[in-house]
Amino acid sequence: MRNTTSFSCLVSAKSKERGETNRAMSIEEKITGYPSIDKPWLKYYSKAAIDAPLPECTIYEYLWENNKDHLNDVALIYFGRKIRYHQLFTDIESCAKSLKSLGVNEGDVVTVKSLNLPQVVVILYALNRIGAIANLIYVSSTPEEVMEILDTTNSKIYVTMDTLYSKEAGCLNNLNVKYILLLSPAESANMASNLMIRMKMSKTDIKHEDQIMTWKSFMKLHGDVSVKENANIKKAQNPVVMVYTGGTTGKTKAVILTNQNINSIVFQYRNANMGFMRGDCFLDVLPMFIAFGITVSLHLPLCLGIRTVLLLDITQEKAGEAFAKYKPNYYVGGAVHIEKIISNEKLKQSDMSYLKILAVGGDAIPLPLEEKTNAFLKDHNCHCKLIIGYGMTELSATVCTSSPKVYKIGTVGIPLPRVVAKIIEPDSFKEKAYDQIGEVCISAPSMMKGYFNNFTEANEIIRYHNDGTYWVHTGDIGEIDKDGFLTIVGRTKRIITVIDDNGIYHKVYPHVIEDTLLQQGSILEVAVVGKPSRDKNNQIVAFVVCRTQMNENVMELRNYSQRKLEAWEQPSQYRIIENMPRTLIGKINYRMLESMAAKED
Repeated sequence: MRNTTSFSCLVSAKSKERGETNRAMSIEEKITGYPSIDKPWLKYYSKAAIDAPLPECTIYEYLWENNKDHLNDVALIYFGRKIRYHQLFTDIESCAKSLKSLGVNEGDVVTVKSLNLPQVVVILYALNRIGAIANLIYVSSTPEEVMEILDTTNSKIYVTMDTLYSKEAGCLNNLNVKYILLLSPAESANMASNLMIRMKMSKTDIKHEDQIMTWKSFMKLHGDVSVKENANIKKAQNPVVMVYTGGTTGKTKAVILTNQNINSIVFQYRNANMGFMRGDCFLDVLPMFIAFGITVSLHLPLCLGIRTVLLLDITQEKAGEAFAKYKPNYYVGGAVHIEKIISNEKLKQSDMSYLKILAVGGDAIPLPLEEKTNAFLKDHNCHCKLIIGYGMTELSATVCTSSPKVYKIGTVGIPLPRVVAKIIEPDSFKEKAYDQIGEVCISAPSMMKGYFNNFTEANEIIRYHNDGTYWVHTGDIGEIDKDGFLTIVGRTKRIITVIDDNGIYHKVYPHVIEDTLLQQGSILEVAVVGKPSRDKNNQIVAFVVCRTQMNENVMELRNYSQRKLEAWEQPSQYRIIENMPRTLIGKINYRMLESMAAKED
């Protein structure tokens, strides 16, 4: 039985009205003092960028339309092997036929657990070619989590790397999945790299049966199977992928993204004066199992004809080394990636004039790091500054960004051409004026379809306001200035409520404390969390990673914070740690820090 009905009832019936917020916007002549009405950011975009209709097609069709006249251009680079567009489309077609031969049809789910391999790129677009959904899960998912996901999504096929499966095969008993497809990291590399990868990888001893297939045997299955064109007139709204929220501050959820969600990100970037050029090089360090990895690091460069380098090792420790090796024109990563790049020995004396965009997102970027990076870029002959973007999984990826021509330090840039942002009072939903702090709300064509099997939480984050529009409540605290630039101050879930000596309640924004402490030169990283106490007053705990051993110098931090922070903002504890705990995609793991803070030091 095809698993199609569970995707049509994830959000309320009024979800169809969300498309109304995607209509072409024009600059209001009358200044009202409210960002969502005035849209001051539109002055930075051309009329074509504002008025052009969004793509009404699948992500496969958008990829084809943008590259059908450039089939000999290089699409992917993987361990020295160059995969051109004509080969990529040939592989996608063969893969789509093989999927059909195994009974995968429109609306079916295929679960994928893998790092950035060319085979995964092919599978993603092949599933879209036939209208099926790719359920992309974290490579850190436990066997128990995999079994639960396969069961709840009614997955037809489980796709994973052979090296991952060899460690979980004994635990995955009675799998409710018909086929298992194993991918080898060496199979898509050139001959020399193939041998090198096989020598480095753990030996896999898996018995291949009818149920368990290799990529090579799978791609031979298609025979005379045909793939018909998707005639669904509403295909832009059809689900493409399910990706999972990071779970840094709450339980992870499966986010459903549609063709329009993903295509709209590419479309808007294309019209945002970023300076992208066909034939340039993009170094992909974001995993495909996150929204940013699919949209900004994969679909975007591929649709724009930019050579995309896929890395098997995407750990932050390898960021500087990979950057020095490939010399990309475009690079998008997290704050920890940027730190590794600007501290890499091979890059210290190098000419980096080839770099056009160095972008960062996914986590708060400390102002000292932004300033340090900009100084580094200037010293290395770069004609760009650090591009900072803002978005979330529920919005498919970026919704606000700076650009080479539109930049203001300390901010996350301006909304993309078809995005509307506003700041509200969380309790009343009343919009705040310029330069006033409140919760950030976003309305955009990249707004998710919903959470899989979680109607209640989907309707908590996507709310209908009195202005007749659906808005994503981001949970972030920020402000918008008169030029349309958004500044993020913190998270609503990370706001710490404290009581001062006079019994007065104060809301403390950890981001403010972190930025202040980072200006004390001996600190490399800092993260601030709240620790509940018995008298119902939260304590502020600062976890600190120092540039040098500093256990004996905590008093210096206390003295510094007393000079720079309000009394109620000063941490009651400073805990020196060797490394900041992070999620797989490089974000600081605040849930782990809160657990650590709850324990007595």
